[in-house]
Amino acid sequence: MAHRMFISHHEDSAGYAGWLRTELIRHFGPNQVLMNTDIEPGVDLVEAVQKAVSSCDVLIALIGRHWLTITDTDERQQPGSSMNLVRLEITTALERDIPVIPVLLQGAVMPRGRDLPKTLKKLARHNAHELSDASWDHDVGRLVKVLEKMSRPVGPKARPKPARRTIQAGSAERLRELATLTGHSKAVKSLAFSPNGSLLASGSDDKTIKLWETPGGRELATLTGHSKAVNSVAFSPDGSLLASASGAMFRLFGGHAIKLWEMPSGRERSTLKRHRSTVNSVAFSPDGSLLASASNDRTVKLWAMPGGWEVATLTGHKSAVESVAFSPDGSLLASASYDGTTKLWEMPDGRERATLKNSCHYRCHVDSVAFSPDGSLLASAAGFDGYITDPEGNSYREFEGAIDMWEMPGARHFKFAEFGGPVSFVTFSLDGTLLGTGVTLWDVAGRRELVTLADSRDIVRYETCMAFSSNGTLLASSTEYGTIKLWGVG
Repeated sequence: MAHRMFISHHEDSAGYAGWLRTELIRHFGPNQVLMNTDIEPGVDLVEAVQKAVSSCDVLIALIGRHWLTITDTDERQQPGSSMNLVRLEITTALERDIPVIPVLLQGAVMPRGRDLPKTLKKLARHNAHELSDASWDHDVGRLVKVLEKMSRPVGPKARPKPARRTIQAGSAERLRELATLTGHSKAVKSLAFSPNGSLLASGSDDKTIKLWETPGGRELATLTGHSKAVNSVAFSPDGSLLASASGAMFRLFGGHAIKLWEMPSGRERSTLKRHRSTVNSVAFSPDGSLLASASNDRTVKLWAMPGGWEVATLTGHKSAVESVAFSPDGSLLASASYDGTTKLWEMPDGRERATLKNSCHYRCHVDSVAFSPDGSLLASAAGFDGYITDPEGNSYREFEGAIDMWEMPGARHFKFAEFGGPVSFVTFSLDGTLLGTGVTLWDVAGRRELVTLADSRDIVRYETCMAFSSNGTLLASSTEYGTIKLWGVG
């Protein structure tokens, strides 16, 4: 039987609990990680908590800086209060000899036994694990290794990703390689051409934005100022501004911001900091009056341009929002989320029009969304890479990916393509005949793969992107190694 874990947290560490749960689900599967938020309304809360904790093989107790001051012996607290639930969860685990891992947040220290209520005193003897904002990814990785040793899944071996066919770019008559751009030290996560096609902007995990002259590929400038990875870049329709979004995966605090840069000088104009977590995507409306942003805080924000003040916050997604895109006429905004859905919002008022689900068999996350240039199609990229549990309780790793499309404006759905692994990017060519998915080009009308613009090592991971120039004559593609290729189209 595969092991399960319970995350115990007070409401002041709910954000950390959510991000930690997301990471643990990636590694152990959705049915292996429980929290008290999973308990259905109307049930006996005490019995439900005790049953949930008892069904697990390890309890992870999140301890923030104020955890000890909140954990008092005041029995006047309501039975369903956040802190009483924490005490109940930990006490249940200790009484049943379920392993407890204290996890310290925000520089918290392990409480001493004399400072704890009687039922929690044994907790002080447990060795703690620290999760630091500054080294979140590394610390989570260490915790995962500890849990893997405690909970080796029993069942079929992890299934390898099926090998993908690689077609050399020379076999595509419409493409010719023009230049290879080097300078970024880490993966390039976003590419955007200026409206007149003379500039290419690239955002990277190395925390920088680079501006390149096209079609020659000469590096013109490096824009610095972000303290975390640059996840998205977008030019305003008139080319006078460049917006960039930043933040690190699974890091709750610090470094998440949107910056506006004046073009072509590259001078930083302003920083927008209203999001509470990583900003994954930015997009300008066709008339340039709005900037939309998508964040791990589960919201989409609308900003008035060029001033940069917040005008609306769109809520409804149940997990991180990964991508946003305006329809060509500006009447709709599409948002793609880790919760597996794409939402359509009416512009400019932000009213939710529809929720679209992907075609994956598993709980796929949707990472990218794009409208065709004529607005007749909406495409999304979705994927799943994690553990699933069979009816007998065995866990094994599964991979899946899909490109879904909807005919607009009625949103009639059809599956465009499916894959043996996640797909994280989609974009259309200027004439709408080609669809780019990372480093692969597809014939939209024929629903067939045309060419992969890389050698096989460049598609080991799916953190790649593409951009077509506004005149349709140039294509830029990235790799996880920090290089960019420029292609002539036609």
